Amino acid sequence: MVSWRLVAVFQQSNCYLRIILGFFLGMKMGNQYCGGVSEKFKITFDKSFAEVISNCASVQRKGQGGTWITEEMQEAYLKLHKAGYAASIEVWKDDKLVGGLYGIDLPQKKVFCGESMFSLVSEASKVAFYHLSEYVKSKDYKFIDCQIYNSHLESLGAEEIPRKDFLRLLKD
Repeated sequence: MVSWRLVAVFQQSNCYLRIILGFFLGMKMGNQYCGGVSEKFKITFDKSFAEVISNCASVQRKGQGGTWITEEMQEAYLKLHKAGYAASIEVWKDDKLVGGLYGIDLPQKKVFCGESMFSLVSEASKVAFYHLSEYVKSKDYKFIDCQIYNSHLESLGAEEIPRKDFLRLLKD
């Protein structure tokens, strides 16, 4: 089921965005997220998946008139989460969910496919992403698949790679 979804995504584009692990921490975030900013928040994993995906669907983004995260997509991802394929990272401040992300976790391929993230306060999505990068590094993952380009992901260390290289990395 998850493999089919990935193949469907692969057929839509000739380039993919990935984050090389280590680059995010070493080059982009440094000590700011090892201590400073990250300490302002509480981080949880898979505690409020439905709330994360709902926020990802409803938060207004510059230059976007809507969302691809329809009710049907939310229901599908909730089923994937219950089956153990989808995961979320939540960022809390004063007991309020202020940021987070979710995606498809493929431990057998050593890849996390990020789907969406949101932030209601400054730095919350970066903190979620920092904790995702630490999680996948601790599991010896190869990379995080970001799927689409945007300047925010580029600022976190994402790079575009050709489709053939992406498929090769999934096979390795």
